[in-house]
Formats: sequence, structure tokens, C-alpha cells
Amino acid sequence: MRFTPLWRISACTALLGLGQNGLLVALPVLVEHFGLPLSQWAGLILLGSMLFLVAALLLLLLVPAT
Repeated sequence: MRFTPLWRISACTALLGLGQNGLLVALPVLVEHFGLPLSQWAGLILLGSMLFLVAALLLLLLVPAT
């Protein structure tokens, strides 16, 4: 069975959303365990999201369209 590229992108987006939700649920435990304040965790999450967006745009430019 062949999947269309749109289906693959949709599946990856859904998995990314699940991962971010899991991170938000685990955030109180991470704050307590590592001792970083919540504002630093928010900055790290923001940085990771921004890097993902930049990498996604670069991937679109580097991978040839099929």
C-alpha cells in the first residue's frame, strides 16, 4: 500500500503534537527533578519548536518533490 505525501506529513504532525502534549504533562516532574525554573523550561520548549519549524522549511527546499 502506498501512502500519499500528505498522509505522511499528517501522521508526523500528529506524532509531534502528541510528543508536545506529553512534554507538557511531564513538565511539573521535570521542573522538580532538574531544578530549572518554569521560565527556562518554556524557553527550551520554544527553542525546540522554532528549530523544528526552520528544519521543516529547509527539508522542503532540500528534498525534491515527487
